[in-house]
Amino acid sequence: MKKLVLFVDDDPKILAGLRRSLRGLRNEWEMVFTEGGEAALEQCGRASFDAVVSDARMPGMEGPVLLGKVRELYPDAARFILSGHCSRGSVLDCVAVAHQFLNKPCESETLTSALRAVFKMREAFPDKTTRQTLSRIQWLPSPSRLWTEVAAESPGTTVGDLAAVIGRDVGMSAKVVQLVSSGFFGSPQRVASPAEAVRFLGLETVCSLFARPADFATEMDPRRDESLERMNEHSLAVAATARRIAETLTEDRAWIGDAYLAGLLHEMGTLALGGGEGGCGDPSDWTTAAGFCENSVPDPGAYLAALWGLPEPVVQAIAFHRVPRQYGGEPLVPLTAVHVADALLETASEFGEADQDRLAMDYLEKAACVEHLGRWRAICDEFRLEGVAG
Repeated sequence: MKKLVLFVDDDPKILAGLRRSLRGLRNEWEMVFTEGGEAALEQCGRASFDAVVSDARMPGMEGPVLLGKVRELYPDAARFILSGHCSRGSVLDCVAVAHQFLNKPCESETLTSALRAVFKMREAFPDKTTRQTLSRIQWLPSPSRLWTEVAAESPGTTVGDLAAVIGRDVGMSAKVVQLVSSGFFGSPQRVASPAEAVRFLGLETVCSLFARPADFATEMDPRRDESLERMNEHSLAVAATARRIAETLTEDRAWIGDAYLAGLLHEMGTLALGGGEGGCGDPSDWTTAAGFCENSVPDPGAYLAALWGLPEPVVQAIAFHRVPRQYGGEPLVPLTAVHVADALLETASEFGEADQDRLAMDYLEKAACVEHLGRWRAICDEFRLEGVAG
């Protein structure tokens, strides 16, 4: 079935250029080209679009306002900004409502690749209600202690200070990686860690981002914070262990970085579905969400990761980290590393039946990795003794 995509701009020449450059996709997508935000909303009321791609600066109704209304009224649509130079304030407005930001001039290949990546993962999630819930989410919940550390920066705060705090939290890490992966502040960048993303964004941008209290959860809730701290601790453990496992399989720094990011974000589906739109869910909600995610293949977090423009290996590792045998391609280093790290860290027993039950041995045999299990078990044991060392 063809995907339905709405392109919105106030300049008819831009729309004509998009129509020409995307003509070759007419058998794959049905495309509608509309001038202005009001006309775009009318189109959304007539058809169920899979994606809305809008300019940011338009007279009457600007792009962020349009996408905010799409988020509220038509949440199943992926929301893209396609725009030229914008001020920091304008981009921050886009951050609040857009999944991805593409800079003009934009090569047609870049645009089509971004949309196809979302559509590919969308096909794996037929449940519209789950898609809509994930699509509405613009940030994941964070413990109030860590959020306060970032939001209340002092004149002496450095990029390194912020990177250290953000890197300890799944929610804030996911946000900064989203912003650099999809190009909200410059050309898209593939980073190996949240700290690298923070350094790319810079002190002023990060401080501006987390100084917008309407966009982030600030409520103090001890039970909520305790649950989030436990999730962060587990995710950091999986990330650090997955990185070390990946280093035994490859020297490719990109894949090693992807393994770390996927390990850190492998529970983002639980945080997203349990935290709700405002990111302030009750801990019991996360228990329910965790059970839902454990029984869902692909993991729902992968759809959010795809919406946010994270690298494909990271998306696939999140999607299939529990059941890698259902990944359709050749064995993937980040997927292997996160699956093994998560499985081994979940059990405190010596390597044996408990571990064998958690590990997808058929996948590991296909990946020719069974011989590494003893070494990987030792890495996990070392990690338990050392704790998260960074």
